[in-house]
Amino acid sequence: MAPRDDEQPEESPVGPGDEEDWPGDDDMMWTELPAPEEAFYMGLKKLAEMKQLLDQGAAISCEMIHNLASPEDLPDAAQLIPLDLRMIVIKLQRRCVDENTGRLDVNMLITELGVREAAQALVDAATTYFRNIYGTPDAER
Repeated sequence: MAPRDDEQPEESPVGPGDEEDWPGDDDMMWTELPAPEEAFYMGLKKLAEMKQLLDQGAAISCEMIHNLASPEDLPDAAQLIPLDLRMIVIKLQRRCVDENTGRLDVNMLITELGVREAAQALVDAATTYFRNIYGTPDAER
């Protein structure tokens, strides 16, 4: 039914300038999809093992996640795969990689998400990279 001329239209619950202010990162406003963080890689074998444990409903420990997020401890011949951490950044509303060390902040992930969800988020980050759901041009990947 069309509104009558004397009726006021319903106001939108979100008006101009009502972007959500995400905490952290110097209280910057995030009005667009965050840019990909610096490249972060994990060992393919360890990531596959983590995925298998998650699929089986097996227990996941903090130590397992720390080991997964430490590719520098892998042998030189280990195959590394890239991660796209943007979904984690969006969910947590903060960066995941320490700017000073370039290391994944595993303690923050576990604190914010819990052990199992942190492990799942890292497995999902590899899937997100390979599916390229954000349409990042190949030259920028």
